Amino acid sequence: MAVYIIELNNPALLGAFGFSVDLDGVDFRLAFQFNSREGFWYFDLFNTEGDVLRSGIKVVSNNWLLNLFRDRARPAGELMIINTLPDPTDPGLDDLNVSSFLGYIDQESIEEA
Repeated sequence: MAVYIIELNNPALLGAFGFSVDLDGVDFRLAFQFNSREGFWYFDLFNTEGDVLRSGIKVVSNNWLLNLFRDRARPAGELMIINTLPDPTDPGLDDLNVSSFLGYIDQESIEEA
């Protein structure tokens, strides 16, 4: 299974950030926000025109983040947070790109599984 790590630049310093990324040949925009009351990251998924495809997705470790989202406009593969700690927890403010990494499993790898 091919998992591609998507680099996130200084997420803890910002608490909210967005970026564009090519997923299986299609551009998407991801916007992350940290909810300090809950202690969790959330993200929204947009197409290149800025239309919201899905919003308020809770960032949890070692689970497919788009699994319940079935729409032709969604990425063909799957996004997930990969936690590298021996006892994985969901990422807090300081954990993204430190012990928790945003990964993308491409469509071809999912179809092979």
